[in-house]
Amino acid sequence: MNLPAPILRFLGAAGTGDTMAVLADVALSPDRLYRVVEEVGGCIAWGGALELAPADDILITVERPMEIDTEAQMVASILAKKKTAGATHVVIDIPVGPSTKVRTPELAEHVGASFKVVGERIGLRLETVTTQALGPIGYGIGPRLEALDVLSVLRCEPGAPADLREKSLMLAGRLLEMTGVEPASRGYEAARRTLDSGAALKRFDRIMDAQGRREMPPQAPLRRSVAAGQSGRIAQIDCWEISRIAKRAGAPSNASAGVKLYKSIGDKVMRGEPIFEIHAESDSQLQAALEYGNSVRRLVRYDEDP
Repeated sequence: MNLPAPILRFLGAAGTGDTMAVLADVALSPDRLYRVVEEVGGCIAWGGALELAPADDILITVERPMEIDTEAQMVASILAKKKTAGATHVVIDIPVGPSTKVRTPELAEHVGASFKVVGERIGLRLETVTTQALGPIGYGIGPRLEALDVLSVLRCEPGAPADLREKSLMLAGRLLEMTGVEPASRGYEAARRTLDSGAALKRFDRIMDAQGRREMPPQAPLRRSVAAGQSGRIAQIDCWEISRIAKRAGAPSNASAGVKLYKSIGDKVMRGEPIFEIHAESDSQLQAALEYGNSVRRLVRYDEDP
């Protein structure tokens, strides 16, 4: 396949480190990280504090404000940190959709091949998983709101986001099969049992305690809901634009800022019904997010009347 090296749009209003930082200390030294892993079997830390890939850290500080992310840099950034941290098996999720970094199946195949080639060259056993993405996963966009989604799934709460739960189980299952912990086609069920039994939550609690548990920050003081412009069934939510709204609200610098979705793909809505809520720390950020949201055409797309 002869595709040009594309410029991929940078999406995240909160990275994994930003979200975990709401719950526990993530600025761990290498010695402390390895102690945590030895003690509890897992760790979620900020790579910048570890200096796993210092050149990449510099590039990210330049690329994030400019909202660009090249394919080569993305592959190098992800795999360099995995290799330096001592990983041997890696599962890469490649969401594909009209408003994600990777927009077509053909580009997903190209990006996946790049991951596999580089992974093989540096001694990683790597698999890619292509998933359809017509909107954000979970209800929250922003560190605190995403952390609440994670805890809701781990606690098996009735209102936990089903899409986040299912994707987590699928990816965990693939990794269990890759590492030989579970036989082929049995990984998903093993992951589901671990989650539903409460074992996953107990282990995550131990990880937070080992890293240094933090108190959840309070809800953002300023919140404003945005209503549906028409009636219909939601067919797509623009990941790129909803992330930009969250950034204008102050995420991820302000941990409590972001966007909370009231509706997901496939839900029916009536004109004037709230579909998401903007959370902000200051009035200026709230207004900037509202103005940007109102200026975006077809942020939400509908496929039929209810």
